[in-house]
Parts: sequence; structure tokens; C-alpha cells
Amino acid sequence: MAMSPTCVIPQPIPGAPEHSSGYSVSQRDLCDVIDRGDLEKVRALLNRGADPNRQCGRLWPLAHAAWNSDDRADIVELLLQHGADPTIRHETIRTDFEETPLDIARRLGHHRVQAVLENHLRVRS
Repeated sequence: MAMSPTCVIPQPIPGAPEHSSGYSVSQRDLCDVIDRGDLEKVRALLNRGADPNRQCGRLWPLAHAAWNSDDRADIVELLLQHGADPTIRHETIRTDFEETPLDIARRLGHHRVQAVLENHLRVRS
């Protein structure tokens, strides 16, 4: 007799923001879609309550975007529009000091990301 596959229905995490489906938005999900460069999925998670200022792994979402690629400038802009703090300092793996997302973009030569962050900081001050 064949066994039917087991279906596991995720349960909401107490206190976590919820998807429109009622399931919790995972901070890890946000960083995963940032790592993949999926702007629309980043937008969807932010609109469902993902926190752009909550750490996932060693970095915060804005630092993930600055670290990954210069092609993430649109994601950096979106995170900033949703309130990401560009002044949060991160202890990165490759350095023994703390860096802001702007420091990371400068060090890695991600010039478009750097320009978005510099413009945001200039407008903000």
C-alpha cells in the first residue's frame, strides 16, 4: 500500500508580522529574496510586514543588498523607502571592524548602490 505524502501546514510565529494568507513573514525569507535579487518578492514581503531593520544572519537586509551586487541598487532604494536605516553598522565576515552598508558598497566597488545610499544620506541630513 502506497503512503500518501505528508503535508505540513506552517503555523504562525507568535508576534511575527503576517502574510495576507495569515502565515508569518520570515526575516530569513526577506534576506533570501534580496540575495537572489528578486525586487518584486522583496516588495511583496515588505508590504506584508517584513522588517527592513531586523537582522537576519550576520547582516541586516540593507547590508545584504549592498554586499551582494551592484545590481541591487533598486532593492537598496526600495528598502530605504520602507525605512531601512543606512547607518546601522555591521560586523562583516571579511573585516574585523564594523561597516555601514555604504562602507560595504564602497569597499566592494558597487558604485550604483553607493550612489543610492549617498543620495539618501544627503537628502536625509
